[in-house]
Amino acid sequence: MGFSFRSSKMKRSELKGIILRAYFDISRKKDYHLLQEIAKRNEEDRKETQDGPVKNLGSTINVHGYKKNARNIIIRFVSRVAKFVIHDKKKRYRAEKLLICALYNRLHLLKYISNKRINCFIWKDDGADKAYIQYQEMMNSVYEKCSLEIIVLE
Repeated sequence: MGFSFRSSKMKRSELKGIILRAYFDISRKKDYHLLQEIAKRNEEDRKETQDGPVKNLGSTINVHGYKKNARNIIIRFVSRVAKFVIHDKKKRYRAEKLLICALYNRLHLLKYISNKRINCFIWKDDGADKAYIQYQEMMNSVYEKCSLEIIVLE
């Protein structure tokens, strides 16, 4: 299957098919309890950082660092200062999301972007399809190596 981070031969269209079921054999792992603890921590982290499955596809865009331009310099600076001023991580994220949308003249996208992660787009209404295209454009302007994690068919 050629699995790698968020990729496989099927995703790259090297193989065609549908995975109906997957089994993981962890019986050969030395410390089963350690694996359970890791799984529990990951589940708790997902509850903090990811929205539930309703009307979202999870992380839709993979982002790596800000592009170097004037708006992003402002965003990075304000984000760093905010760490000292806004102690609540959720409030700090929402402020950063607001700043990004404001500086890129995309305030209308705020309702579609998760309150937990900027790379999670939520289909809230019939306008979401059009908004997603503008969201992609904004994300490409903000982040380096911005790549789509879902396949968009037209």
